[in-house]
Amino acid sequence: MRSFDRNGKASGPRIGVQGSVMGWLDPWHPECSRTLMRTGEGRVLGPQDSSPSASEFVALLRTLGADFYLHHAMPGDSGIDRLIDDMAAAGLDFLLGNEYGNINGPFGETENRFDIPEAVAERAAATGRCLGLLYDETEHLQLHPSMYLDYHPGESGRNPRRHQWAAVDGLSLQESEDAVAEAVRRRVAGYGGGVDLWSEQVFPVMYHALARGGMNPCPKLLKEEFASVQVATALGAARQYGRKLGFCVDFWGQDVGDWFTRIWGFPGHSPAEYRSALELAYLMGPDLLFTENADVLARHTDAGFRLTEFGAVLEEFTQRFVPAHPLAYGHAQADPDVVLIRSDDTEWGLETHPYGNQALSFDYRSRTPFKVFSLMSRGRIPPNGLMTFLPQYTYHAGLWPRDDGTVKRLPLEQGVDPGLRTRTHRLFHPLPNLLVLDERAGGKALGDPGLIFLAGTRMTPDCLQAVADRVRGGATCVALRWLLPDGWDRDRKDGDGRWIVVEDLECDRVAEAAAPFLGEEGVWMQRFGDFEVRWTDAAGDGVTLRHEVTRVEGRSGTR
Repeated sequence: MRSFDRNGKASGPRIGVQGSVMGWLDPWHPECSRTLMRTGEGRVLGPQDSSPSASEFVALLRTLGADFYLHHAMPGDSGIDRLIDDMAAAGLDFLLGNEYGNINGPFGETENRFDIPEAVAERAAATGRCLGLLYDETEHLQLHPSMYLDYHPGESGRNPRRHQWAAVDGLSLQESEDAVAEAVRRRVAGYGGGVDLWSEQVFPVMYHALARGGMNPCPKLLKEEFASVQVATALGAARQYGRKLGFCVDFWGQDVGDWFTRIWGFPGHSPAEYRSALELAYLMGPDLLFTENADVLARHTDAGFRLTEFGAVLEEFTQRFVPAHPLAYGHAQADPDVVLIRSDDTEWGLETHPYGNQALSFDYRSRTPFKVFSLMSRGRIPPNGLMTFLPQYTYHAGLWPRDDGTVKRLPLEQGVDPGLRTRTHRLFHPLPNLLVLDERAGGKALGDPGLIFLAGTRMTPDCLQAVADRVRGGATCVALRWLLPDGWDRDRKDGDGRWIVVEDLECDRVAEAAAPFLGEEGVWMQRFGDFEVRWTDAAGDGVTLRHEVTRVEGRSGTR
């Protein structure tokens, strides 16, 4: 069984579940959930199951071993008050999310961002059970300012570009980043500082800008990302800016298989991959993690809830895995051997406009961090981007027809026919003990790495000075020439360390410098204080991971 503190809360990461989006009507908002879009499919999808009462759903959360519930508020529905009261009465913590407002907006003259009303946030916080407010795929909506607006032709015709945080068109790159961070800071201040804000993200960009503004990183796993890039970036942002860390284990994805299926690519991952993602997220020592969504975990019938194979995985995780693996460390203790310092232009591979700014474009310098990830992963991460939206990948779930005939066949209890099953997504893209920081990082955030990369388009004098201090102490720094001041344009020794200055990271000198830090072949490792967590591809399928947590005597880096 799980252990609990003196206040009756489970120790270690809080574990939660998000509500249903198509399995059943929301128990607290049944009428709203008949008419509002609850997914990004661009249409209202009716319930596939009978709808549970609030008490039945709370009982399901307990069966699954959840500590908290992620509830997406529905704009204009007063049922949120009852939800808050019911969670408090049940002794369950909760997060309030904004996804349905984003989808059914837009809100604001220049932004498409639904904010939980301040009075609701204050009331939620007063219960002592509110873990914060979650902004769903918030970087996605900043980068793609027409996102969801096509669902509302009247509104989009009036103002077809509404960024999530700041209208950046016409600003410089630095001004765009600063505008986003400042907009987040104002929103945090508007809630009075009494409630945490979480940036749930699918793209491995903007973590640092949002954290600088005051948000806690909450990366998605199992989406179209390379998990090791997501983890290294979010861990680095949380470390650098002193934020909490969450994980969203997201069922939506690329593949179809022989598993219970609600709709195309939902879930787009096997039960084995779901199990690995839960364990991976937990062992990163976050403050919380949750599963998106509950309707993959169970079906509601006249006899009550019946767990699917995915629900059985979560129940086993909370009831067996977590009690058997108490954590003696947390994410804030992440201690890197390798640090990538890069300015975040928000480039991930197919973008054309930094921060959604249509006046700006990327150049080759913005893409240089890709080469670091590719090098340090021994080529398992491609050098042309950080998502599986890239041309070399196929998004199989997107090939299913979106028509009424297909909808009537759903859900599929045993998935799709054998000839239709696909496997594109992989959870395992191993990196050595690496963190990503931005160009504002100081000595405390840097730690004591043996290898430092300087990439991207921008650098600050203070960060460069912190790196120079580490080099004199023995680190090797591989730096792109344009990030260095005059007189620093050559390879040289500096104290006990050295500088390698290049125009292109794909060269023998860089490969030779990186070789001692690549770690063991086929192992993904992250260190937290005195503990090393190592993952291997147990079945060779990229989704069934095996972990090992070991205690080390002091730092066990290569230096």
